Amino acid sequence: MNLVKAELSRFSSRRFIQVMVVMLLVAFGITIFTVMASSTQPTEEVWQQARAQAASQRAYLEREYNNCITAVTDNRTCEELNPARVVPENYLYGVFHFGRQIKPLLYFLAAFLSLFGYLVMASYIGSELHSGGMTNLLLWRPNRIAVLGAKLAVGLGMLAAISVAFTAIYIGTFWGIANSTGYSGDVTPALWEEIGVLSLKAIAMALVASVVSFAIATVGRHTAAALGALLGYVIVWEGGGRLVTSMIQRGGQGSSEPWFLSSYIGAWFAGEYRYYTGYYDYINEHQSIFWWHSGILFAVLIAGAAAVAFTNFQKRDLA
Repeated sequence: MNLVKAELSRFSSRRFIQVMVVMLLVAFGITIFTVMASSTQPTEEVWQQARAQAASQRAYLEREYNNCITAVTDNRTCEELNPARVVPENYLYGVFHFGRQIKPLLYFLAAFLSLFGYLVMASYIGSELHSGGMTNLLLWRPNRIAVLGAKLAVGLGMLAAISVAFTAIYIGTFWGIANSTGYSGDVTPALWEEIGVLSLKAIAMALVASVVSFAIATVGRHTAAALGALLGYVIVWEGGGRLVTSMIQRGGQGSSEPWFLSSYIGAWFAGEYRYYTGYYDYINEHQSIFWWHSGILFAVLIAGAAAVAFTNFQKRDLA
């Protein structure tokens, strides 16, 4: 019997994974219901109000933008005041605007897929190590690296397939909502390209989370090890660590942003994450984390996690 086929069967038959797929669909359904319940197609009266508000805001921003350009040397600081960015579509309240709102919804998609992948991969390997199923599998195929590698490859492959299918359904559904009960907006090829890039980044982020959870559960020999590591990191470091470092650095120079994984996740999706580093000569100093910094960090993270997991699994007694 082929090892990959055996792992495909084991992955598909796990009840926890089936439950997680259902939960993913439930989360998707709640998101759809929320959007549909709060969206109506814009009437001519709504359009007139939107045009009037846009004209008023544009007149105000023209003055502010010119003042900003005159006062600062970095034009990026003034970009949010650029009156050219003001369009009537921005003032369509109570209307689902696909062109404007699909990107924030893709961030939700990334969170859904990442959590889904993290939990599924932790359970996939952790439960077998804890229950003794891995020992039985090794009696049939006594090659630890091959067995663990097959599990990782099959798990990532299945998660990638689920993520691609779910992403296509997710985007297609909101496109349908926009055309039936909302407003699609100016959907250009550039926007579709950006949607495609964000979708790929969301899937990649889910796979990174999956590899990390797989490694932690392998070393900890239990699903709970990965869950505990996730909660510990979020609460202790992202929560407590940020609080402590912000108190230490208050009024001082430097920044702790590069030490937090969330900063790199933000840069991964936004392309650039700018953070405050100090105040010098009446000018706020900033530095940036770019998406390729995040890509390098994620590559190192998954390579290191996989190396630790395979090394530990190769040397440790499973009995």
